[in-house]
Amino acid sequence: MNSIISKPILNKLLKLYGIFIFIFSLSSYFLNSIPHMTTANILPGISPHLGIGMPYSDYWDVYPPGVYMFYYLAYFFTYDNFYLYSLLHIIILFLTCFFAFKIFLKLKAPIFIYYISLTYFLSPLYMNYLLPNDLLALFFSSWGLYIYLYSNDEKIKLILSNFLLVFAFFIKETLFLSSLTLLLIGILTKNLKIIRFTLLGYLISFLFVITYSETISITQLVVESYVIKFEVFSFKGVIVNGLFLLITLFAFLLLLQSERFVIFKNFLNQVLYKEQSSIYIYSFLMLSTYALVDKDDGGHFDIPKIFALFFMLCFLYNLKINKILILVL
Repeated sequence: MNSIISKPILNKLLKLYGIFIFIFSLSSYFLNSIPHMTTANILPGISPHLGIGMPYSDYWDVYPPGVYMFYYLAYFFTYDNFYLYSLLHIIILFLTCFFAFKIFLKLKAPIFIYYISLTYFLSPLYMNYLLPNDLLALFFSSWGLYIYLYSNDEKIKLILSNFLLVFAFFIKETLFLSSLTLLLIGILTKNLKIIRFTLLGYLISFLFVITYSETISITQLVVESYVIKFEVFSFKGVIVNGLFLLITLFAFLLLLQSERFVIFKNFLNQVLYKEQSSIYIYSFLMLSTYALVDKDDGGHFDIPKIFALFFMLCFLYNLKINKILILVL
């Protein structure tokens, strides 16, 4: 039976819908005054340029150093101009949606699922002011995954993608477990090349942040801010539980790779070497981090997990139950 609307026309209509909701969502807050949540991050970040203090010293907070580093570097583009910060928000928001779309295409699921996720992502429930930290973190994280999936240079993509995944963690700690995605894949597949270049990407990201903190002499203050997080905000429990979850998952997958589970071993190896597996592992780790955080702020706090949730829904859609049963039996 022929469909009422052909697939090319449907794709064009969905793209027009995506453009419409993108513009419509911006209309509710674009060119409004920058809220205190954003100015409280911008001002400490650009203060060294303006000679009006330093983050963590004259402007105290416990946000990760990547937030202030981003605005420190963005100053060379935005200066202290409100309209340029608004433009920066549009660029980052658009690219984040673009990266999510390109990642979604790798999953070979119905395209309308992406546009449902985009509707949630752009809704006022989550996106209702300029440059939330959660959006900045997701931008760098999804950029890293996009590079891993689409770059042809094996070395460059492993180094750069892991650099971005870890830098996203330095902006928002809820991206902690997802930053370990490629390392986990490298260990499970026993691929020393992936492990080596992943760790190199981690190292470069750490050195990048340390170079910034040393340049403006705030390294000790950054360390003290993390100590406060561990003592006051129960970050120790979150990280310990996260590492326990990661180690348990790793041990379970290794067990399935043993000779006793030869059928699971063959199936698991097939799955891990597929590029879609990185998306599913990334999404699972992202959602697991949120499950470990003992609070539910909603709103902008949930921005990074929206696309991850729908990526996992694609996994359920693509799951071939009969095929798995045949492999098991």
